[in-house]
Amino acid sequence: MNEITLGTALPALILCGMAGMVGQGIRAIVGLRKAGYLQIEAGDSKQNFSASYLMVTLMIGFIAGSLSGLTMGLDTFAGKFPTESLMAVVAAGYAGVDFIEGSFNSRIKSAVSPYIGPDANKTDAGGTAGSADTGNATASAPVPSPPPQPAPAPASASTIPPQSPLGSALKQVSPRLNIDIWAPALANAFTHYELHSDRRIAAAVGQFMVEAGSTFSELEENLRYTTLSQLMKIFGNHFKDEQEAELFLRQPVKLANRVYANRLGNGDEASGDGYRYRGRGLIQLTGKSEYQEFAEFINMPVEEAAEWCKTPEGAAVSGCWYLKTRNCLPLADDWDLVTLTERVNGKAKVNLEERIAFSKSMLKALS
Repeated sequence: MNEITLGTALPALILCGMAGMVGQGIRAIVGLRKAGYLQIEAGDSKQNFSASYLMVTLMIGFIAGSLSGLTMGLDTFAGKFPTESLMAVVAAGYAGVDFIEGSFNSRIKSAVSPYIGPDANKTDAGGTAGSADTGNATASAPVPSPPPQPAPAPASASTIPPQSPLGSALKQVSPRLNIDIWAPALANAFTHYELHSDRRIAAAVGQFMVEAGSTFSELEENLRYTTLSQLMKIFGNHFKDEQEAELFLRQPVKLANRVYANRLGNGDEASGDGYRYRGRGLIQLTGKSEYQEFAEFINMPVEEAAEWCKTPEGAAVSGCWYLKTRNCLPLADDWDLVTLTERVNGKAKVNLEERIAFSKSMLKALS
């Protein structure tokens, strides 16, 4: 890493701030035009807009861009103009308030892996397990939803506060989703794992809302099965017969250790790895090998990384990390949701139609 001095850091910080202003300026212009506040008359270049609104949004972009530059390391921009990094800063500027909130809620450890592990707070998951309906159902308590907020009255452009396109779109697709928690967490993860386009974001949300429920409250795999038929449907090949399988009803720890033993990098049934590395997060990472790969990427002990996936930040990061490292993003670019679902869920492609419906709804909301 090059040594940073005040003489090199200040221009780099200003460069990042300006890039962030570009991103926020794009969002402001697009947002105003969609809302009807930026009007361009036919045959005329006359434009009707609020300078005060534009100044506020550009300042937000400058702050978000500066924070993004600090996150990636100012040495990245000292005396040079890396196109890929600057585009990431522009995207952070476009995210604006979401990125700023996410930055203050995140622990930044490294410029190489800018979104690293959490603070030692693991109080977001847990709860009493219920009856399992699918293999990826959960025992986590639902995230409480805030009371609905009234939409601002469209009196004039100057009265419209800076909006979060991501938060608004999420609320349209899932009205009960707590966007105060999830919009910042997702915006930060999207920025760091290159989910910059509407298609990539929409395809990701479509997968997340099936894997973790439409309110993202199912962040931990529920292995407490109460009916023999459902247990045999999902895990029947792990038992000699129905009589043996019946012994695993309402026994989530015992069941996980049986069905995930000696595969996915786990040890034998007695090791406890099956339950220790059960599915967690918005994509439900499963198995010691997958958690180990993720833990090494974010520079965290594997068991701590597994627990972190039950928190909103960890769930968002692990989900986006999976989509990026499993080459799902090009599939999103091509809008090949069938192949993308197979890459996430396997050949069974459980709830494929629901995944496609959520993705299409999110794309429409973002547009």
